[in-house]
Amino acid sequence: MDREWMFVDRLDSRYREGVEYFVRHAMNNAENVEQLFCPCVKCGNNEYVDAVELESHLLINGIDKSYTRWIWHGEDVLPTLCSNLADDSDFGGEDFDENVDRVDNLINDLKKSAVDPSEIEMFDRLSGDAIKPLYPGSTFTRLSATLKLCYRKAMNSLGVIDTFLGYLDSICDQQMYGFLCPEIISQIGYASDEAVTILSKRMKDLKKKFYIAPYYDDDHWMLVVTDVADHNQVHWFDSLGKSVPSKLRSLINASVRVYGYNGGERMRSQAPQWLQHNCARQQGVVEYGYYVMRYMLEIVTRSNPTKPINEVFQDTTPYSQEELDEVRDLWANYFLNI
Repeated sequence: MDREWMFVDRLDSRYREGVEYFVRHAMNNAENVEQLFCPCVKCGNNEYVDAVELESHLLINGIDKSYTRWIWHGEDVLPTLCSNLADDSDFGGEDFDENVDRVDNLINDLKKSAVDPSEIEMFDRLSGDAIKPLYPGSTFTRLSATLKLCYRKAMNSLGVIDTFLGYLDSICDQQMYGFLCPEIISQIGYASDEAVTILSKRMKDLKKKFYIAPYYDDDHWMLVVTDVADHNQVHWFDSLGKSVPSKLRSLINASVRVYGYNGGERMRSQAPQWLQHNCARQQGVVEYGYYVMRYMLEIVTRSNPTKPINEVFQDTTPYSQEELDEVRDLWANYFLNI
C-alpha cells in the first residue's frame, strides 16, 4: 500500500484504511504488540501504546506526515543504494524525478530518429532500463537509480561509499557484521539526538558483533567500527592519523549508552574504550575514500574470532595502487550488477 493516505483528510476513507494497514504492519513487526511506538502528531514516536490506542491516536490526532520511512515499525535504515536513493532531498525532490522523466522522453525521441542498428539496440536497452525496477517492488528504475547515484557522486562521494557497503553486506559473515548509515553517523541532515536514537535502535535490532560505520567530516572519510556487545570497544581508523573528532566520540558514546540501557546483549552502560589503529596512511590528497573502503574490505574478509581487528592492521605502510584499484573494481562490478 502506498503512503498517500498519510496526506489526505482524516475523515477520508483512504485515511482510515491506511491507519488499519499501518496498525497491522506495526503489529507484524513488533517484538511486543503491547508496546508499539505511536507516530501520531502528539506522541511523535516517543510513547508506547497498544494496538487499540495506536489506531485511536492516529484517527483522532493524525499521523506525523514527516514519518514516511517507518524505521520504528520494522523498516530498514541500512545505508544501501536503494535506501539512500529513496531520500530525494539530496536531488531536488520532485524536480529530479521530473528530470528523469524528461530523460526517458528524450531517449524515446532519439530512438525514433536512429537508423544504425547498434544505436537502436542501445536506445532499446536504455528504454528498458527506464521501466525496469531496480529490484522487485522498487519504485526506482535502473535508469533513475543510476542517474541519482551519478548526481550524488558529482556532489560528493556518499553514493560510492553507500554502494560499497551494500557489496560488503553481500559478502560478509552476516552473524558478525552490521553496517551503520554514514549520513547518520556524520549527522548529514540529522540532529544529534535523532542520530543517537536511530543508531542505538539499529544496534539493538541487528544484534551483530561489529558495526561498521564510515564517517565523513571536513571533506575527509574516516572509519568507526564498534565492538560493544562483547568488549565495549570502538576501533578508529584514519588514513591521515587524525584523532577522533569530539562530536563523533560524543555521538557514539551516547548511542552505546542508550543501546545498553535498552537491553543491549551483554552490554554495560558506560562509555566504550576507543582504540586508534596503525592502519595504512595515504600519501596523496584524494584517496581517503578508497582507503576507508579498503579498511572495511580487510575487516570483513580478514578478521575473525581467532584473528581480531588489531592483528589485521599492523603498520602504516600506504596501500599500493593495485590494492586501491581492487576496491574500485569491486565497487564498479557490484554496481553494474545490481
